[in-house]
Amino acid sequence: MSWKIGKLHYLNLGICMRRKVFFRADGNKNIGIGHVVRSLALVEILKDKFDCHFISINPSNDVKDLILNSCTNLHILNYNFIEKLEAHYLIDIYISQNDIVVLDGYHFKTNYQEILKNHGCKIICIDDIYNYHFVSDIVINHAPDTNRDRYSVSKNTELLLGLNYALLRKPFLKNLKAKNENQRNEHEVFVNFGGVDKHNLTLKIMNWLLIDDHFQTLNIVLGVENAFEKEFEMLKTQKAKHRVINIFKSINASKLVSLFKRSSLAIVPASTIAIECIATRTPMLTGYYVENQIDVYHELLNLDSSINGLGNFVTLNKSKFSKKIVEIVSGDKRNMDIIIDNDIENFYLEKLSKL
Repeated sequence: MSWKIGKLHYLNLGICMRRKVFFRADGNKNIGIGHVVRSLALVEILKDKFDCHFISINPSNDVKDLILNSCTNLHILNYNFIEKLEAHYLIDIYISQNDIVVLDGYHFKTNYQEILKNHGCKIICIDDIYNYHFVSDIVINHAPDTNRDRYSVSKNTELLLGLNYALLRKPFLKNLKAKNENQRNEHEVFVNFGGVDKHNLTLKIMNWLLIDDHFQTLNIVLGVENAFEKEFEMLKTQKAKHRVINIFKSINASKLVSLFKRSSLAIVPASTIAIECIATRTPMLTGYYVENQIDVYHELLNLDSSINGLGNFVTLNKSKFSKKIVEIVSGDKRNMDIIIDNDIENFYLEKLSKL
């Protein structure tokens, strides 16, 4: 092969090659799966235009399946590294100059970012706790009304803050552009407490809903790492004669959208699931059970009168819960007035193409 033909062949291959984006996030029974879900939302937006790879430490089979449903390139780390050593390891094994690296987790601190950036990578951090200085090219925090003054960032770091930068999975993005026809059943309620729910809050709320008798149909959604499934099936068997109890586990985003849109109320924590709730304009009863949800919780309560709060779900008692439910079911019934930008997908595609 002549040099000219060989060079032309190389250039044609280069035209076809898509830029690599590496996502680094973990999900398990200790930390939940919110970091993974947020990252996968961005994977779904980018994967037709970029070569997306997901790197995670020892995911369970359920979390593996969750990742592989959106990203076919999964790289598993078999042990925890010291922060700096992991960054160097990723450079040695996976990441090249000019690749984009998306970090979602609380241990990807300043030194970790600097190592990747000095290698020539473009860095995006998905964050919600503002606990350290960022040198990344972009920081995304899709919590409502996030105050940019809380962030310490390098002069070239761009902050993408608020609901108009929401990291939503494709069916939720599609719903933003759909006509908002009212399909809600006032006797139907949606309940979910994330991917793990180690406090078994879902069962606590389900029991109280069954006692209070305000809703005929309960749509109970269990996360992929929920360990209490048998308890729900037992309770369903005991109470099924009087109510319609639908128990779902590991359902896809399309099914979630459908459940949100037919429910008159969603009981969810102030986490990623709350942002997805807003995307369907479903009235919400929210609270928190971990520290990093507290700020989001207060921001949510300031957004719209269709969002009500219960405070700390772990210490919540039945009296307070029942009183709030009575207030909601006897009040005005309407969708949220919150509007999220429906062009998020094109925004992120264009933003990363220019990095």
